[in-house]
Amino acid sequence: MGADLSTRPADILSHLAHSCSPPRSSHNEATRNGDIELALLEPRARSNRGVHQVRKVCFETNMGRTCNLVWLAGFALVARTASGGCPFLSGQKDLGSRIGGERLLSGDHDDGHEGGADYSRETYEAIQADIVSMFVDSKDFWPADFGNYGPLFIRLAWHCAGSYRASDGRGGCDGGRIRFFPEHGWADNTNLDKALTLLQPIKLKYGDAISWADLITLTGDMAISSMGGPILGFCAGRQDDDSGYDSLELGPTPEQEATAPCAVNGTCELPLGTSTVGLIYVNPGGPMGVPDPEASAPQIREVFSRMGMNDTETVALIGGGHAFGKVHGACPSGPGPDPFDAPEAPWPGTCGDPDSATFGRAENTFTSGFEGAWTEEPTVWDNSYFVDLLEYDWIQAESPAGNIQWIPVLKEDATETDVPDIIMLTSDVALLMDPEYLAIVEEFAADQYALDIAFSNAWYKLVTRDMGPHSRCVGTDVPPPQEFQLPLADTPKDLPSYSGAKEAIGRILSEESTYAPLFVTLAYQCASTFRSTDYMGGCNGARIRFPPQSEWASNAGLSTVAQMVALAGRPRSSSFMTGLGYSGSYTEDDAGHPWRHLCDYNGFRLSTPRSIRRRLRQGRVRLPFLHISL
Repeated sequence: MGADLSTRPADILSHLAHSCSPPRSSHNEATRNGDIELALLEPRARSNRGVHQVRKVCFETNMGRTCNLVWLAGFALVARTASGGCPFLSGQKDLGSRIGGERLLSGDHDDGHEGGADYSRETYEAIQADIVSMFVDSKDFWPADFGNYGPLFIRLAWHCAGSYRASDGRGGCDGGRIRFFPEHGWADNTNLDKALTLLQPIKLKYGDAISWADLITLTGDMAISSMGGPILGFCAGRQDDDSGYDSLELGPTPEQEATAPCAVNGTCELPLGTSTVGLIYVNPGGPMGVPDPEASAPQIREVFSRMGMNDTETVALIGGGHAFGKVHGACPSGPGPDPFDAPEAPWPGTCGDPDSATFGRAENTFTSGFEGAWTEEPTVWDNSYFVDLLEYDWIQAESPAGNIQWIPVLKEDATETDVPDIIMLTSDVALLMDPEYLAIVEEFAADQYALDIAFSNAWYKLVTRDMGPHSRCVGTDVPPPQEFQLPLADTPKDLPSYSGAKEAIGRILSEESTYAPLFVTLAYQCASTFRSTDYMGGCNGARIRFPPQSEWASNAGLSTVAQMVALAGRPRSSSFMTGLGYSGSYTEDDAGHPWRHLCDYNGFRLSTPRSIRRRLRQGRVRLPFLHISL
């Protein structure tokens, strides 16, 4: 009983525990050359779709829940994805063009403007100044509502980030994939191609100093602050993907149908984040387009929870976002061909006089089919959305496009005689129909400061959640670690004794060698929860000690092993993670490889030979069977 050292099980385990820093990715050649590609990209060739599915199975369904060591041995037979095996670097091999899953941690960023990102305050202040100037420089090809593009860019940033789903970490603005198929063609993103066009001169001016993903998010922040809204801070460091490949499973695509089919679009369930494929969250007109506010409320709660939002965050985002701008539905004929049918000039508009200078735009715009503003001052931050929601009764009316929306009428006991020219959607009126939501609406209507705090925190979570740990954030305006980033304790001044932990584990194994397979299993189960989509999971934090991981069926009995590892580390003040790392790789020292040391206290990683890491990244090595008898 024991491990066959010739198979080097810790080689396999160490490649699974790569949560310190994924490998440096190549720069986007198109961006480096200043060629800003806004056109719709076609899906990747079908030959690579099988690769994508293998990576999905292996790394985005928490292998720790489903894979035992026998399965690991089978997956390890072939590391090359082209041969049908499980890619242990989570899709980070070069398949001709980057397919995502390898954006950088903060430590890998190039801080110089020469050929890389520039996060200096001087550069960002210059970018911010150009953004604010752009907001009020209305262009004839797409005139600004109310003379201000700010609301349009809040929508762009929201829709770029709002695709994130907690079920598998897919979506979000890291990667900037809203520029590409399929997100670029979603009905919910109608006319956002115009926002990207407006941003193009700024991107060209600053080049690689800022990624598209960071620029989109920063512009949303600046739009809010320029209209008086509260912003918590800015987490820079997003990387641009070269295509929309990593969004294919968001749908509507064959990949989405294969991995997460939705029987009835409008009632989609987990792992999908939205209720309707092609929309960000829920249908604003009500479930399945039926204007039923009471039925809309529970769907809102369900869908927002899939992104990790609680009730307060949900209400703050809906009302805070709708403090700005308007919806567009000027006629019943729609926005015109979408990017699938007209990739060169999507959504040209069909409303108004064809001979008019504003045909299909300005007052003749069609985006969602609803028409009107939520507030009387849609370029000013305040809590009037909540005040008006409570102040009036709301009755159904039709937009010019024929969509059902809601208009205010005076309550029976009202003393005023006029009603504002505003509208609400079914998803807005739904907030009055749910007791928990209603209580929050009343709080925000009475307390502007409470709304400011709630919205600034919820917005930061919305646009930052997909970035993963706080360590990925760079720049000069990064807020302190937030709860959703699962922060760890600061690195202690006195680092743990790695040698002490190693010696203690060695004594245990010398007394009872049958513990070796259990230690390997513990290290693997701890590390294999890592997912490259949003950098969550992994053994950093050793959360395998706590629910829910400690209660997973695949981790049954490991709590006893974990306690043994923890006790082994205590004599020399070693951390649990240190003991856990050496418990999985203790037997590797006699091979003579140049092993990398463990990361420090806040950056745990199992030992990994540099040569094998390099060859794995290049796709030039296959991982052997893992022979362990239990």
